Amino acid sequence: MVPGEYALQVQSLAGIMNAAGRAMVFINGGDSSPAQGQTTPQENEFATESLTVTGDDITGMALIGTRGAKATGKLVFDGGPKPDNLTTIRMMAQPTDADQMAPAASAFGATTVKDTGDFEIDGLSGGRLIRLMNPPKGWSLKSVQFNGQDITDKGYEFKPGEDVDGFEVTLTTQSQGVTGAVTNDKNEPLKDCTVVVFADDPEKWTLPSNRWIASARPDQDGNFKVDNLPAGSYMAIAVDYVEQGGWRDPDWLTRASKRATRFTLSEGSTKTLDLRLASQ
Repeated sequence: MVPGEYALQVQSLAGIMNAAGRAMVFINGGDSSPAQGQTTPQENEFATESLTVTGDDITGMALIGTRGAKATGKLVFDGGPKPDNLTTIRMMAQPTDADQMAPAASAFGATTVKDTGDFEIDGLSGGRLIRLMNPPKGWSLKSVQFNGQDITDKGYEFKPGEDVDGFEVTLTTQSQGVTGAVTNDKNEPLKDCTVVVFADDPEKWTLPSNRWIASARPDQDGNFKVDNLPAGSYMAIAVDYVEQGGWRDPDWLTRASKRATRFTLSEGSTKTLDLRLASQ
């Protein structure tokens, strides 16, 4: 099947629509096995369109199918020799804005790394963040760069049909984290509270798939631990209650920043904090 205009009948939009009302229709470009004379199966095509579903039938819709973009690049290992069995590493190019992409799109954008450390991800469209699903033991994501620019947190905007080469994904053996304890005004350890650690730069509070915000609950001894934070400047606060996921709300973080403890994580460091429960 070649790119063109297709008349489609979709019987169940609910199965492919997201909360924003965006439908993604996948057009099968061929059987899973090659046709006679072909060496590889044809690529799947897709088309997207924003729809408002009110309960009435939608007729006369025509979508133009196209193949997704292809991203190629390599893994770089910083801080130690290249690990063995690179082919066990899985990578994913996840949407920067899940609300603007249909759930079925997650079927595209995953790949296995080659034994050389090179990778190729196809079927992409829109903004995508490149992430590792199962990094080698002792390794974690440090950065994703393209043409010398750090795109770890902002991602890359893919256009259908383009081939984009030059992604460099750096893994490191160094990690940053925070440990500590939470006490009350009597210096007694507290267990029933939540510790929130977040970047001191408000521009980082709204990044997709945010690496710069994390939460933890103290253990039975009142100690907490937060691992795998990027190096940088942070704030931390302990509160007796915050709604599930509410600590990612920029308005909540703005209020919390006025009472939080500031600290810096240099590369490869772990910071120990003694936090007092913040007044509400």
